[in-house]
Amino acid sequence: MVSKDFANKINAEIFGGQNYVPPTTWYFGLSTKPITDGVIPTGGEPTNTGYQRAAITNDQNTFTIPTYNTTYPLSFVSNKIAITMAEITGGNQITVPYFFLSSEATGTTCEVWGNFANARVLTVDSQLIIKAGGAIFSLENA
Repeated sequence: MVSKDFANKINAEIFGGQNYVPPTTWYFGLSTKPITDGVIPTGGEPTNTGYQRAAITNDQNTFTIPTYNTTYPLSFVSNKIAITMAEITGGNQITVPYFFLSSEATGTTCEVWGNFANARVLTVDSQLIIKAGGAIFSLENA
């Protein structure tokens, strides 16, 4: 999914020549609650000790070239490298069904988000690693 604000930036770049400069770093984060129009709900992002968004360099070494296939008929990119989250060192076990990309290391907004095929369960002393090719990013809205 893509926020309306981010879609506006992309459309302005394509249809009107208004320059959009993509971030040099994306921040991959998690949410326990559904994200709506790029707003991470209050209490959605984990507060467990050790949790932080993973910084991902925005370049061709990190993301695949856009493509599509029968499983994903809309254009998408995937991660070429593993996305490694910091280790959760405290708090309660949490179930995380949602992920997002934000241009900011902190805050309540994101540009792109989606859900895991299977929600991830994070316990104390655990670390989430998304294997290469394990995250699909597409500019679409339901």
